[in-house]
Amino acid sequence: MTQLEENIGERDRDRAASLESAMQEEQHIYEGTLSNGARVVAEHMPWVHSTALGAYVATGAAYEPPSKLGVSHFIEHMLFKGTQRRSAADLAQEVDSIGGVLNAYTDREYTCVFAQVMTEHAEVAMDIVADMLGASLFDPEEFEREKVVVTEEIKKAEDTPEDRVNDLFAETIWPGDPLGQSVMGQEQAVRDLSREAALEFFRDNYGPAGTIFAAAGSLEPAAFAELAQRYLAGLGGDSPRPLVGRPRAQPSEAYLARPTEQVHFCIGCEGLSVTDDDWTTLALIECALGGGMSSRLFQEIREKRGLLYNIGSYVASYRRSGLLVTTGGATPARWPAVRELVQVEVERMCDSGISEPELGRARQQVKGGLALALESTSFRMRRIGTSAMYWGRVIPVAEVMAQVDTVTVDRATEVARRVLGARPLHLAAVGPRSR
Repeated sequence: MTQLEENIGERDRDRAASLESAMQEEQHIYEGTLSNGARVVAEHMPWVHSTALGAYVATGAAYEPPSKLGVSHFIEHMLFKGTQRRSAADLAQEVDSIGGVLNAYTDREYTCVFAQVMTEHAEVAMDIVADMLGASLFDPEEFEREKVVVTEEIKKAEDTPEDRVNDLFAETIWPGDPLGQSVMGQEQAVRDLSREAALEFFRDNYGPAGTIFAAAGSLEPAAFAELAQRYLAGLGGDSPRPLVGRPRAQPSEAYLARPTEQVHFCIGCEGLSVTDDDWTTLALIECALGGGMSSRLFQEIREKRGLLYNIGSYVASYRRSGLLVTTGGATPARWPAVRELVQVEVERMCDSGISEPELGRARQQVKGGLALALESTSFRMRRIGTSAMYWGRVIPVAEVMAQVDTVTVDRATEVARRVLGARPLHLAAVGPRSR
């Protein structure tokens, strides 16, 4: 054995030990319920010096009626525009004064407001998050001013073909279904949104029954639970009912003509819901198809043929359904060949299945990616928060790893054929039309 091989073996043993340690530490997870019905989950990471904490509210773009498209994203903005005790400037200055980070994001099925701080400032961060959720003013002047900001954000996304094509794909595969709606909404809908309509949506959807308060870091879980009860138990309001019924995917293509240098594309199909028993298997299929440099699409289209710079894939999963998407960009002259080759690789995976070597690489890719991500407090907060939201419990890392290891070649091939075998594949593209 060479010195290099010895070093690699030692490195792999260290990684395995580190992951085992992470899984053991994860046993220190608190799960409870506040007096107002909100759930609390916290993970203790005593080896770090910071804490990430936030609220996961079970509402987003998929819950919006046609008359209020983009309201969830707009409410996210308004939470930063001042409360009964703090102006917008006060919020920013108070977070900066403790060296922390305060942010939020809106998804199709949930909204997250979170802070990352040194653990000694966790109570200040909790007070701020609670103040934003419970006492935001939705000041009329700020409301109108923020419409300009949000419409500018929408325009930025429209001018970014990599962003626009992903929204276009969801709109195309689920036309008319709330799950296919753009998270940011449309310019005119934002301009037409009234303060009263936004407040009504906020009262009806941001209540404690559908909210998870999550934390990960060196803050003791018991201390977080105490802070949550002190600052968050007074929050009220209603929560939306879970969405039911699988959206109906429509075979279609959408092409948005733009004077760009490349055709930016999404080619894919309907995937699986986030709670489907075969979700882990689909994640491994995605890795083998286009999830890394050793994937079929990267090797065949970029490395062997040199047709483009960027190609990859992703899985997006929600309560009712999901997506498996190949994405990238190619010049108009090469785009037809790229499109055909994506189709060929998908058909080849359906016909010949997945080999043991590529499934093994996919397993290591998923497990390695999780192991690296577990070093982040914000990732752990997000993981336990969304786990509690979708599954009603925090799924241990060891259980996730076991699920990955138990996927067989036969099972992966069967799921690949079931999911990718839908014909035709859906297409969305943004760029110049081929001549």
